[in-house]
Amino acid sequence: MLRAAVVAAVAALVLSGCSATPGGGGGDGSEAALLRVVMLGSENETLDYGSAQSYFPWTVIGNACDSLVVTRDGAIVDSLAETIVPNADATEWIVTIRDGVTFHNGTALTAEDVVASIRYFAASPGFGTYYSVVDLDGLTAVDARTVRVPLTAPRADFVDTVLGSASVVFEAGEGTAEMPSCSGPFRLESFDQDTGAVLLRHEGYWGERALLERLEIRRVADPAARVNALVSGEADYAFDIPSTGAATVGGVEGLQVMTGGVANSGAMYFVLNTRVAPFDDPAVRRALTQVVNREQLVSVVLGEYGQLGNDLFGKGLEGYDGSIAQRTQDLDAARATLAAAGVTALDATVAELTPGLRDATELLGQQLAEVGVQLTIDEIDPSSFFTDLDRLYSSQIISMYGLNRPVVVTLPQLFGAENPYAFSGWNPPQFTTLVEQMQQTVDDSARQAVLDQIQQLQWEQGGYLVWGYREQISAARAGLAGVRANVGYPVFAQAGFR
Repeated sequence: MLRAAVVAAVAALVLSGCSATPGGGGGDGSEAALLRVVMLGSENETLDYGSAQSYFPWTVIGNACDSLVVTRDGAIVDSLAETIVPNADATEWIVTIRDGVTFHNGTALTAEDVVASIRYFAASPGFGTYYSVVDLDGLTAVDARTVRVPLTAPRADFVDTVLGSASVVFEAGEGTAEMPSCSGPFRLESFDQDTGAVLLRHEGYWGERALLERLEIRRVADPAARVNALVSGEADYAFDIPSTGAATVGGVEGLQVMTGGVANSGAMYFVLNTRVAPFDDPAVRRALTQVVNREQLVSVVLGEYGQLGNDLFGKGLEGYDGSIAQRTQDLDAARATLAAAGVTALDATVAELTPGLRDATELLGQQLAEVGVQLTIDEIDPSSFFTDLDRLYSSQIISMYGLNRPVVVTLPQLFGAENPYAFSGWNPPQFTTLVEQMQQTVDDSARQAVLDQIQQLQWEQGGYLVWGYREQISAARAGLAGVRANVGYPVFAQAGFR
């Protein structure tokens, strides 16, 4: 178990007399301009942002590159964009970029780079669904700082949903380059999927100068190993650690736990795959929601860093319908439904994409046993979880984790007939019609009314059992401050040791 591995590692360090002060980070402050980061990464990673599957490449690009907009505490704010203005029916948007921005090589960043970068994302496997609404034939650079973005349909949520998903600007849109040219607060010095990435402060940055001089970001798939790297002094910042690891770190002098609240949390959920039996039956899906003891899952798996989920995404953020009744356990009803459907055994696929998924799946198995259903768990290496999508499409239950994003952002992210990451397969015509209506509604209050209908339908019939929300937990050397989150990954532009 993860708890045992972490405790054993810490005990070994204490007994051997090892210090918790990281040697390479300069316990005396002499090398405080260096930050060594460890985080989850997948195998065969590149810096192709539009194809990336883990935090590792997103974090490298997110610190070396700028975006039109970024996310701060769940809200979208302008970055490279100075203004983003729609026409009356939201079928066209005008983006004006900041003046005087240059790439790391000194070349001016212009509207042509923005156009090329939008085209890159529209062709990417990770974000093509989001950008499919852009009329690429009409997409033009009006002048050096102005981009005209026509759409194929009204999209009042264009900034939140499309640009908010990813709007990195690469020189000439070359996002697939081995070493992309960007304009961010750090410049990319080197990248290797095995040894990691080195970023150096960009002295000519257009914005506020970074405090750190050097970032070293390394891929470490195992969460216990990330905690151990911090405790042993091999790292200064461990991103995304388990609550058990947080308890360990909290007891080590010279280290600190860092959290970001519900706005920077993640949804913990079970995918009930409607493509396969028995979850093609809505009654069986409903029965699973009655089996699950959410309070127990949150208490055991997430502890003080968790909140109850209610089968909806976006808790605590704009657009979330908190008026829908909280689901509760009803074993008698669930037992009767499952027995009538002949369900006596299920399978679940899990990888420790974030700490707690494996433990949650094991606890689900115990809860299913209370209604006479045996759960067989197939655990996959997290570094290769997304390399075989067909395997996931055929799984009955998938234990998953997703960033807590506003409801309008999760719709193209987790649903849609053409979306390869819509693992539940649930996309009924009524749902699709409501989503299109919401996206085309310009008036805020009218759009929210439709969004409430979408969430009610999702709660009643959908294939995502969101059982809890887990705060994003990281740990670092004491004194580190200023780390921000952007769509889940850490940004170190204003991070430093205080």
